[in-house]
Amino acid sequence: MTNTAEKSRRRRGRPFKTQAPKSDVILESALHIFSRHGFEGSSLRQIASMADVDVALLSYSFRSKLGLWQAVIDHISAQVVPVIFTMVQNNSGARTGSETFRHVMEQLIDLICDTPIMAKFMVKEIAQNNARSEYVYERLIKPLHNMLLPIVKKARDSGDIGDTDPELFFFMFTGSLAMMAAAQLFIVRFSPAAAQEESFRWELKRTIFGKIAWEI
Repeated sequence: MTNTAEKSRRRRGRPFKTQAPKSDVILESALHIFSRHGFEGSSLRQIASMADVDVALLSYSFRSKLGLWQAVIDHISAQVVPVIFTMVQNNSGARTGSETFRHVMEQLIDLICDTPIMAKFMVKEIAQNNARSEYVYERLIKPLHNMLLPIVKKARDSGDIGDTDPELFFFMFTGSLAMMAAAQLFIVRFSPAAAQEESFRWELKRTIFGKIAWEI
């Protein structure tokens, strides 16, 4: 077999051991494609094209489109969960319950606004109510819920958010923020504030905290 034939066969199958997998690029490309087209409307070929890799590499590394989708969720979880954990830890302790709640929620707004593609992806998947949404729940929503709910409950007990249901508040807050971040470009046609990143965040914080009787 000639070297050319060997290289051709290798490209269509298992990659050389010396080939460094472009894991981050592949996962980011998959996130963009899934957020744009949804799971059903996306293909490994589209993702491979955006990542500039052979589609065979995706099949070899992730086995299937679902395997790649799960890897994207795991990647998001590995990025977001430690950030939220640190956020909660840094705002606990010396702060009052009200201060902790406000600072954590402000930082959560910034985090979600920093990742609009991720927000769009999550909104699409959670709305499906299927096996994939269960995977999202276990890997991402449940850990965040477990970390943030005690803060919301303390805010409720201290009267900062009235007599609202902490569970509903958690999902209303995170869900509405994700939707706003995902739809920012669409919202521009209704509100000029959405055209500028800083003004958009400011208005989100002002509106949310105004609703719970805080000045910002």
